[in-house]
Amino acid sequence: MRNSVTSVVIAGLGGQGVLKASDILGDAVFRAGHDVKKAEVHGMSQRGGSVNSDVRFGPRVFSPMVPFGEADFLVVLTPDQLENNRGYLSRAGCSSSPPTWTPPSSRTNAA
Repeated sequence: MRNSVTSVVIAGLGGQGVLKASDILGDAVFRAGHDVKKAEVHGMSQRGGSVNSDVRFGPRVFSPMVPFGEADFLVVLTPDQLENNRGYLSRAGCSSSPPTWTPPSSRTNAA
């Protein structure tokens, strides 16, 4: 078991599963024997707004909130939330986000 706390920020939009992902992560690390704390911000989640969830785990965790600039991992579920949350990532941290999606152009059916 590590001697330090691992901090993860999961970010996305309402309906993408941010809260479910943080629940799954928290449960998994708890079952692995870690102390776990979790916090979430989901004020506009029902309207497709920004949703963040902080998960911190280790031998002993005192605060559920990830301090700005101290996340070990940043998991972004939609590319437009990367810039909004990049500041949480530490210099040595790792981020993951899906590629930017461009909708297909209108097609005409030529018979």
